[in-house]
Amino acid sequence: MDERYGVGIDIGSTCAKTVVVDGDGRILWRDLRPTGWSSVDTAGAIRRDLTEAVKDGALVRFVATGYGRVSVPFAHRCVTEISCHARGAAGQILLMKEYPMIYLDNAATTMTKPACVVRAVTEALTSLGNTSRGAHEGALNTNRLLYRTRKKLADFFGCPRSEQVVFTNNSTEALNIAICGTIHRGDHVITTVLEHNSVLRPLYRLEKERGVQLSFVQADRLGRINYSDFERLIQPNTRAIVCTHASNLTGNMLDIDRIGKIAAAHGLLFILDASQTAGATPVHMAKSGISLLCFTGHKSMMGPQGTGGLCINGDVEVDPFKVGGTGVQSYLTEQPREYPTRLEAGTLNGHGIAGLSAAVDFIAATGMDAIHAHEIALCRRFYEAVVSIPKVRVYGDFSSWNRCPVVALNIGETDSAVVCDALACDYGIATRAGAHCAPLMHRALGTEAQGAVRFSFGYFNTAEEVDAAIEAVRDIAGRN
Repeated sequence: MDERYGVGIDIGSTCAKTVVVDGDGRILWRDLRPTGWSSVDTAGAIRRDLTEAVKDGALVRFVATGYGRVSVPFAHRCVTEISCHARGAAGQILLMKEYPMIYLDNAATTMTKPACVVRAVTEALTSLGNTSRGAHEGALNTNRLLYRTRKKLADFFGCPRSEQVVFTNNSTEALNIAICGTIHRGDHVITTVLEHNSVLRPLYRLEKERGVQLSFVQADRLGRINYSDFERLIQPNTRAIVCTHASNLTGNMLDIDRIGKIAAAHGLLFILDASQTAGATPVHMAKSGISLLCFTGHKSMMGPQGTGGLCINGDVEVDPFKVGGTGVQSYLTEQPREYPTRLEAGTLNGHGIAGLSAAVDFIAATGMDAIHAHEIALCRRFYEAVVSIPKVRVYGDFSSWNRCPVVALNIGETDSAVVCDALACDYGIATRAGAHCAPLMHRALGTEAQGAVRFSFGYFNTAEEVDAAIEAVRDIAGRN
């Protein structure tokens, strides 16, 4: 006769605990061990030892299916179930099943990529040479890929000249090139408290090294700004407005058309960080008066990590951030002046760019509006459910759904890292806690000490995953 028992497994960042109990709650088997370098290895070791315990007769009556959670998700999956089937005292079979992790950290990077992106990168790994470093087919294939992708990205972002689409490793590199290459000694720059450190740190560096003056447009407790502050802060030596399109913490989106008109009216450069919006929200450089647009390929564009770019509008002069090999004009002692070579020293990430090119095709075929509508529908579903849960505080302005699919919250006074860990450990839900590289935004929201738990939704998330996250928040709030 089968008797049912429970298995509890908690694989944390420092130790793994396993307990087997019978129907009356009696502990039949207990194990505590340090967590290995990977949760896969740790879970495998537990499985082997539990199997040996069964064979040794310690658990001859163990015939149960039990459930546990893994707090260190590996890649795409969490181990969440152990099944044990009896075949007598000897010959017990232990099986481990894996279930998908609920990934709600898309503002950091989209983990699920379109199949065409994976295929493009895989094919590129065995077919591409080094661009401008040879006349053989491998090198020429890469030249053709880069030419086609520049043209796609120019059309995608409304950049008038495709040769002024410069490939970078990410938006951080693009922002460093744009900021350090256009802001000079004694200049004044206007930015906002919504910014990521990818904007703030290059500006702080120029403040220290070049005497650049900085002014910040402030935000209220909902993360909203007053656009008249941009004009109020303009000085005779103001060179540029540098700002994000959307806050990576609150999801609030700025009116870049309005900011672009202010910059144009005063002859200022407008440098835009489109890290959170590129691929999910239309951005048109010419229409919005954007001088320099910085983007990354691995977030809403759903391309590979290590890809991004800088799009340059018109006759803006950007000094080289780095110099080196270009494969052309090799006898020059200085970096070539022509775009894009001026800003592309060293071997480019051709394999990643192949994936980025496929990602642009995927977005075009699927429709950016359809992608954004799906992500916002999930975000709205989540927000409208959690905002009314006792002890939950949500940050940001949700009076309009013209925003990024991000919801940042806290539960009571519990540290955001504790809530984030509980979501991962007990529910298999991946989020991000802490400061999110946006220190001034946290200061404006009053969350410097507690941080916030950020849920960010992507095209490949589902309503069922959102509902699971809602119930997890409700459950955690109920325990606090």
